[in-house]
Amino acid sequence: MTLRQVNGKKTVTPKPETEEYNVRNFVYVRRRPFHPRRLFELIHDKFILQQPADEDEEQDAEDDDVSMDDQDEASGTDEEDDDGMNDAPALPDTATILANKRASPLFARLFRSKGEIYLATRPNQAGEWSQAGGMLTINGGRPWFAVTDHNEWETGNAEIDALVQHDMKAGGLYGDRRQELVFIGEKLDIAGLEKVLDACLLNDEEYAEWEEVMKGGSGPNTTDREERREKEDALCQVFEDGFFEWAQPGEEGDMDHDHAGHYHSH
Repeated sequence: MTLRQVNGKKTVTPKPETEEYNVRNFVYVRRRPFHPRRLFELIHDKFILQQPADEDEEQDAEDDDVSMDDQDEASGTDEEDDDGMNDAPALPDTATILANKRASPLFARLFRSKGEIYLATRPNQAGEWSQAGGMLTINGGRPWFAVTDHNEWETGNAEIDALVQHDMKAGGLYGDRRQELVFIGEKLDIAGLEKVLDACLLNDEEYAEWEEVMKGGSGPNTTDREERREKEDALCQVFEDGFFEWAQPGEEGDMDHDHAGHYHSH
């Protein structure tokens, strides 16, 4: 029980669970993109990374009738490709991942996190981050407003549209692109979480390389799909991207677009 002011009077009330168990929350916001490999290295052994099953891929797998010789040949090709890449972080088994999370001073008591992320190799689409306990899903989300025609995001509601415009102006040349994640947990080390997440952002040298690609052609907010793909391919040559492919709603065939820097595939 605790003494509180209620309607101007002091009264004894049950202590809120947020105080009883020191449950805290904070919002992480940054305007620089994450280096995909460093972010992957941070989370791959502390969370079970999930990807929603794709119905077309499941059907293809059922219908696939590849001979054993073809499988062996394909396997050999994959091994050769892997040898040509930088050392990829190994994905531990589920029990090891959960044990790692429990042992982590930063993530052990992280209950929930949710929001949008901004990857250097996928500059035109927000990533949807959703974590509960030991499970983490990162999916492709909306296109950033910066690369969307204003007619597609304007609602006609002056208050809502003003908020979007504020986000766009806050990001300068890159508009509303940003990291924005809400973390909820018990006795969270906020400074520690910010430090490890900041270490995943592009450093000054990497950011200069990234900007050189982004500012080329028609600029970072081009609506030309072919130019976007060329820039994404160029960025994947600079920054390894080990995350699953993201569905890109409204762009037929985009699931076939491969991020060339991948060291982890599905």
